[in-house]
Amino acid sequence: MLYPVTVVPEIRNEGYYDQFPYHFWGYPLHSSNWKDNKPGPDQEGSSTELHPISKRPIEPEYLCFLKDKDQTAAKSSDNAVEMRRVADWKLENPGREATYIFVSYTAEQFTTMEELILLQNVGEHVARETNCTAFWLGATCLGNTVTEVELNVWRISDILRGAHQVIIVVSDPLDKRKSESTPSSLLRQWGTRVWTLPEVLLSPNSGELSVYSRQGNEIEKFVKSMTINKRKFATIWTDAPISRELIDHYDGNLILSNLELVTIALRCMHNRQLGSHLPGDMAYALMGLLRRRPTVVPTDTAFQAFARLSLANDSELLLERLICLLPQRLNQSWYEMDDQWNSSLCDIYPTTQVCGIGDNDTVILDGAFGASIRWKSFAPVASRVRDSWRRFFLRYAFRSAGYLFVTGISLAATGVGERQRAKSDYEYSSSGVYEDSSSGDILIGIGAFFLVVALIFVFLSPYLIRILYTGKLWNTQAWFFGFEGYLDISTIEQHIFGADMGHLKWSTNGSPLSCHAANEFDECIGQDPTTRQETAERVERAVHAQMGEERIFTLVDTYTLTVTMFLAVRPPTAVLLCGEEGGMRI
Repeated sequence: MLYPVTVVPEIRNEGYYDQFPYHFWGYPLHSSNWKDNKPGPDQEGSSTELHPISKRPIEPEYLCFLKDKDQTAAKSSDNAVEMRRVADWKLENPGREATYIFVSYTAEQFTTMEELILLQNVGEHVARETNCTAFWLGATCLGNTVTEVELNVWRISDILRGAHQVIIVVSDPLDKRKSESTPSSLLRQWGTRVWTLPEVLLSPNSGELSVYSRQGNEIEKFVKSMTINKRKFATIWTDAPISRELIDHYDGNLILSNLELVTIALRCMHNRQLGSHLPGDMAYALMGLLRRRPTVVPTDTAFQAFARLSLANDSELLLERLICLLPQRLNQSWYEMDDQWNSSLCDIYPTTQVCGIGDNDTVILDGAFGASIRWKSFAPVASRVRDSWRRFFLRYAFRSAGYLFVTGISLAATGVGERQRAKSDYEYSSSGVYEDSSSGDILIGIGAFFLVVALIFVFLSPYLIRILYTGKLWNTQAWFFGFEGYLDISTIEQHIFGADMGHLKWSTNGSPLSCHAANEFDECIGQDPTTRQETAERVERAVHAQMGEERIFTLVDTYTLTVTMFLAVRPPTAVLLCGEEGGMRI
C-alpha cells in the first residue's frame, strides 16, 4: 500500500536514487582501447602505434667478447676483451652461440673508471673459467649513444634470462674504504638497490650465486668470497618474508597468481632504494618481471607508468581492486596497499573497469553505478508498508473522526431541536396533553455516541499515528542525504519522517567509525558511534578542523534506512559502486 501524495511526497525516479550523470568528454593519456586515444600525426590508426608494447630482445645487443689468448700477448683487460655488437660477432663466427656471464654490481660501490676496469677483469676471469665467449657489464654494454642506453636499460631483465651465469661483485669505493667492511655487509648494501632484486630473481636456476670481493687490502685482486644458494638469498634482504615468496615463484616451487606477483613485487621494490632518473622508474623496473611491457614514456608519473603496466598485462583487475581500498592514512601513497579493513586485493571482486588513465594520477572508470548525494537539505521520503486489518480499521477510523464529530454535533443539535419543537407544540395544543419527543432523544443519544467516539479517536491520535506510520517499511524512496557533523538518530528521523518512529538505524559496518553490539537475541545491531570515547573526541576535534584536515560527515541512506558516520577532507558529491568484499559493497 502506498500512501496518498497528500500525505507523503511524490515518488522520484520510480523509487531509485538520483542519478549521477557524468561523462568524460576528453581524451585519456593512455587508454585500454587504442581507438580511444587522441589522434595525432604519428598515429595512423594502427593498434601497434597507438598502444605500443616494447619488443623483448632474444639476446643482448652488445657484449664484451673475450679475445683468444694466442692472438694477443697483452694481459691487460683493455686488450683481452672487446665490446662488440652481437650481430656483427655472429656474422664473423657462423654457427657459434654467444654464451655470456652477467656481472651484477651497484654503481654506489664502483664510482671511478679505475674501478670499472676492475669489474671487467672479474668478468673476463669468470668468463674464461666457465668457457663462455663473453660477459655483460652494464657500464659498457648498454650502447654507444644516449638513445641506445635509455632503450636497453629497460631490457636488462631479458639479458638476465639469457645469461649462462650471474655473478655478484661487491666492493668499497676506493675513496671510501672501510677496514671493518666485510663481504656480507657489502652484499647487504648491494641488496638495498632496486635493480638488484630482478637480477637475483631472474638469474639461471643453477642453485647458487657467486659473490666476488677484494682479497684483504689488495686493491686489484678480486676473489670468490662466498657462494649463496638462490633459495636462501632472501636472508640477505631486510624484507625476507615477502621477498622469499618471489624467489619461490621464479624457482618454480610456489607459483603466484598475476595479482599476487605484481603486488608482492611492488612492495619489495618500494622497500629498496632507487635513483631519480625518470618518475616512473619503479614501474619500469617492475615491468622486467612481467611479460608485456609498455614503451617508456618519460613524461609519465610513477602512478601513470604503473597503471599503463597494469593495463597492458593480465594483472587480474589490479587497478580496479586498488581503487576499492580505503587507505589507513590520509597521505598514504598509492603503492601502499594497506587497508583500514585489513582487506587484501585478492578479497575484492570489482564490478567496474578502468578504461583509461587521466591527468593528475587519475583513472577513468567504465560501468560504475553511481548516485548523487543531497547536501542542501533533508526532504520528505515516500514509503510503502504492507497493509493489515488493524491498519485498515484504524486508518479509516482515524480519518473519519472529523466526520463523526460533525455528524454527532449535527445529530445532537437536531435532537435538541426536536425536543424544543415538541415542547412548543404542547404549549399551544388544544388538548393540553404533553407528549415527550422520543425521536429527539434518540437523535441526541446517537449524536452523543458519535461525539464520544470522535473524541476518543482524537485523544488517541498520537498513539494511532504511531501504529499507522511505524513498523517495518517494505519500500522507501531511495535518497542519499549528507551533512557535516553529527546528529543523534532521533533528530535525523524527525527531519526526514516528521517524528522518531524507529525507522532509521546506525550502520553496523558502513565505515571504520561504525560500531555494533549483540542484542538479547544475539543479533548484530548498529550503535551510535559516539558511544566510543575515541569517536566522540574525533567529533569534537572536527568542529575546529582547518582546511585540508579530516572532518566528520554523516550519510543517510533512505533505501537501506541506515545512517553512517565517516571521515573525509571534503564532502563527496556521489556514491560510486566499484566492487564487493566479504558481502560488503565498496
